[in-house]
Amino acid sequence: MGRIVILNRRYCPGEAWTNRFLAYAKGFAELGKKVTIYYLITDKNRTPYSLNIPGVEIVNLWEKDGWLARRFRIVSFLKNLLRFKKEIKEQDNVLLSGVHDYQFYITRKICKYANVFCESTEHPAVFGRKGGIANLKLKYNLNKLNGLFVISQSLKKFYESIGVEKEKVHIINMFVDTTRFKGLSKSTSEKYIAYCGAVSYEKDGVNTLIKAFAIFHKIHADYKLYIIGKAITSNTLVRLKELSLTLGVNNDIIFTGAIPPGEMPQLLYDASILALARPNNLQAQNGFPTKLGEYLATGNPVVVTRVGDIPLFVKHHENGFLSNPDAESFAEQLLWVADNYEEAKAIGLKGQELAYNDFSYLSQSKKVINIIDM
Repeated sequence: MGRIVILNRRYCPGEAWTNRFLAYAKGFAELGKKVTIYYLITDKNRTPYSLNIPGVEIVNLWEKDGWLARRFRIVSFLKNLLRFKKEIKEQDNVLLSGVHDYQFYITRKICKYANVFCESTEHPAVFGRKGGIANLKLKYNLNKLNGLFVISQSLKKFYESIGVEKEKVHIINMFVDTTRFKGLSKSTSEKYIAYCGAVSYEKDGVNTLIKAFAIFHKIHADYKLYIIGKAITSNTLVRLKELSLTLGVNNDIIFTGAIPPGEMPQLLYDASILALARPNNLQAQNGFPTKLGEYLATGNPVVVTRVGDIPLFVKHHENGFLSNPDAESFAEQLLWVADNYEEAKAIGLKGQELAYNDFSYLSQSKKVINIIDM
């Protein structure tokens, strides 16, 4: 059996999809597979970075760019995509992130001598791929591959509905590298609620979370709210700050900006409550938030909205706290946790068991290997 090859456009520190594929690679290597990750391009500043995952080879195809490719990223991208094709050997197992046309173009050729799998964690319509022609293209391209990994039951049903062969579609749950949260201890006595992710206004319900916090804060004024992560646009940050000012909680909300991946586990672990107020939109109905696994891995109380596949795993008052996707309902759950904190902490530890048992990177990587080896 050949090696497992992961193709990523570029390395984005701290991004959910980057963390997911690094966890895949780590799991594959620990299970005895030879693993190589290829990155096609780098950022505009060609920022150097180092990754050290035992048993995993990292190949930065952009490091051999000539003058023209260094000057124009599109040249770098096209050159390295063609170079990637030459890197793939017979019997290699290629794993792609997302359903992108550029990947399908190159992998249609690779499929002739290698095994190619693709993972989709978002509904294609979220990225503008809507309608009959887009679905026909997806059906054609995905049926050429050896398999498709999806993150939710809804996504599985969608791909099967457009004609992707049922036996090729497999659910691989959200997972987390739980080892990042082992051995931590509280480093602050500050009480705070935390959210982490790419900070948007409505996508993850950060606006709803701020509204809920304003209600909560009238009773528990000793708590802060940490919004951890880089805003997707400068205007997003402006709008969220304006909302917090209007609600009178601007002095109690901390927007941290981008945080190095190595510091994220401690920030989450130190939180009193971890919160995710996702709205019931297309993305939430079909995806599954990776950050939820990180939240649960801390053992802290987790409050999350009852959307998509989340209720299949998080059980209200058993291993977490479920809310309707509105500010009043979310505030009600935050208040219950704060008012009954010792009981909430015990429930948080049950959530940690869920993360370690059901969302372990090693168990999910093993599922993928079993499918690849079929």
